Amino acid sequence: MPKPTPVPPPPDVDDDRFYAELTGKDPLGVVIRGLIYIDLELSALIEEAIYDPSHLKALKLDYSGRLNLAAALGLDGRFLPPLRALGSLRNRFAHQPNMSVSESDAQNAYEALSPHEKQIVRDSLRRVQAKLVTKGDTAFGELEPLDKLVLIMVALRAALRAGRMQVASSAS
Repeated sequence: MPKPTPVPPPPDVDDDRFYAELTGKDPLGVVIRGLIYIDLELSALIEEAIYDPSHLKALKLDYSGRLNLAAALGLDGRFLPPLRALGSLRNRFAHQPNMSVSESDAQNAYEALSPHEKQIVRDSLRRVQAKLVTKGDTAFGELEPLDKLVLIMVALRAALRAGRMQVASSAS
């Protein structure tokens, strides 16, 4: 039986809105909203990889369950540690209204990245700096913890989006 056409991305999600959410200076909003967008991409990847996504709701999967299912469906395992680290950070933020991103929070998320993803994050920072009117050469380690976390979230969401494209191309 042929697989149905891949589901479209969630209707309220676009790159401009995602990036706008991440430019806020409220750590609670950045962390919670950033992970909402990542979770939407994760859910879309799962829906596109399975034959009949209508049965997913009955599973009542939480974020961790969705990560495990995505891995079982082919998400590269190197993405699981940083996605889990961000999920844990989001859970901490969700229960304490006055949280801020500490240096150890950003470092834990960064250390969970594979060497390849670390390089992508550093290269992304250099590309952004090259396009700025006031050019800078700030190293990743010198950024504010929240800014480090934002770069990591952007890289992980892009990885999930690439995974979705792979799923879509293999389904057709």
